[in-house]
Amino acid sequence: MDSNSTKYITRNNGEITSIEGKLSQEQSNLNNSNLRDDEKRIIEQGIHDLKQQKQDYIMANETLEREIT
Repeated sequence: MDSNSTKYITRNNGEITSIEGKLSQEQSNLNNSNLRDDEKRIIEQGIHDLKQQKQDYIMANETLEREIT
């Protein structure tokens, strides 16, 4: 395995873990019954964006893994 690719995969995995923590926090925030509709929409958009970022890192790792095999 290429050492640079390994570094990128490791870094990406760290980013994925960080995003998962943020997702968990945002999903907890969304459960607040005192939120106004506009606040809920903002949080929902943030959750959507975080899920997309996570997917981007997963796809990047898959690409790196294919390139080094």
